[in-house]
Amino acid sequence: MRAVLRQDFVWCRLSGDDGFFVHLGYDYYLYIGLTRAPGPAVAATRRSGLHVDPFESPYLDQG
Repeated sequence: MRAVLRQDFVWCRLSGDDGFFVHLGYDYYLYIGLTRAPGPAVAATRRSGLHVDPFESPYLDQG
């Protein structure tokens, strides 16, 4: 994780059997995939000052 955050040309993909995933990518991008609508989680995340966009992770088909 330390190498990912320091951008040492490493990325990380964590995924579960139910389709949930977390991908850490270039330039501190974090992709979180859900199998159901995120509901209030998106609003709470935005209130905390983070930016949320619906977006497909570029790391889905790798590895």
